Amino acid sequence: MRFGAAPLCLIIGLVCLSVAQPFAVAQAAPAPLPPAAQEALSKGIMAAKVPDYPLAIRYFEAARKAAPEAPVVFLNLGIAESKIPGRELRAIAWFGAYLAAYPDAPNAAAVREQIAVLDVRNQSNVSRLIKTAQEAADLIREASSLPFLNLAEVQIKAGDKSGARRNLASAQAHEDPMQGDPRVRSGQFVWIATDQIKVGDDVGAWSTLMSARKAADRITEDPRYKADEQYDIASAQIRAGDIAGAQGTLAILQATTALIDPKDIGTYQFKNSQIQKWIDTARAKAESAKTGNSAPAASPDPEAAQPPNTVSDWLKLLDDGDASSACPLNTAIFLEFADHLKSLPPSDDPETAFDGLYPAAKTIVTAQNVIHQMLKQQPGK
Repeated sequence: MRFGAAPLCLIIGLVCLSVAQPFAVAQAAPAPLPPAAQEALSKGIMAAKVPDYPLAIRYFEAARKAAPEAPVVFLNLGIAESKIPGRELRAIAWFGAYLAAYPDAPNAAAVREQIAVLDVRNQSNVSRLIKTAQEAADLIREASSLPFLNLAEVQIKAGDKSGARRNLASAQAHEDPMQGDPRVRSGQFVWIATDQIKVGDDVGAWSTLMSARKAADRITEDPRYKADEQYDIASAQIRAGDIAGAQGTLAILQATTALIDPKDIGTYQFKNSQIQKWIDTARAKAESAKTGNSAPAASPDPEAAQPPNTVSDWLKLLDDGDASSACPLNTAIFLEFADHLKSLPPSDDPETAFDGLYPAAKTIVTAQNVIHQMLKQQPGK
């Protein structure tokens, strides 16, 4: 299977489908626009009717310069960007800015409905991108778990737990605890198990952590290295609910600690006691759950404690051109999604294809989650 122009064009073609019709373009705002802003806005609306959405956006941006806080400008920017495939997250952010600036807008319900439509379109794009990356990962023949681990982490962020579980199982199958650098192998197994816990695969995590323990047993250099790995394994076993496994790992950790130089042993004795405390706490909780003697404490709602987003919060995302940021909406992948995919080097090598597709999927999913969190904090839901 060729990984280059063909699958990327498939993605590009699919994102062009089902472009929703815009709701009525607003031409009124809570405050009158300055003449320069009104002129640019009117020209932008005419350009949108052509339709020439990139030109409309340029006029709307000119209106924004003349009236930086005008809700009607944000709304029209959102409508125009929603018509360009691949700019769904930017359009959502413009609509978020509009609702933050004008929470009681008469068309607020329609705007929220359009946000929901755009969110589905963006998630559909991401699903297709991940699927293509998955096809590349499946063809990578080298004995490495990294592509599957990377893809699983993107799937976890995207809410695809079943897909993540499959990739984590593949990652586990690619690793041999009796081969390679034991510290690297042990760390990779702990990484896999940590993600398995995230997707609710505690049974899989138990098996993976036993492989981590086998790898750690092979460490022959400084016993501190072995103790560090054993501590991480026991900690993960407790999180996975494998208390018996954690107790067994603690016994091995205690034996390793006895071999550590006296000047360094204090830190590892503390780690031993910490693991034992966590085991005791987990056992006490399990016993309480069996007897029904205690009710779980109510957890605070982290969203309720967050202040609502302001217009400037949304505009920071829209103007962010730093590719290292969590949600850089003013970078190529969000401005020209189709062109960005086309720019990836065509290759018959699935590893090269994966190396281009995976970062794109990760960037979009991370930004999507930032925007989802901001929408939850949006007032007037």
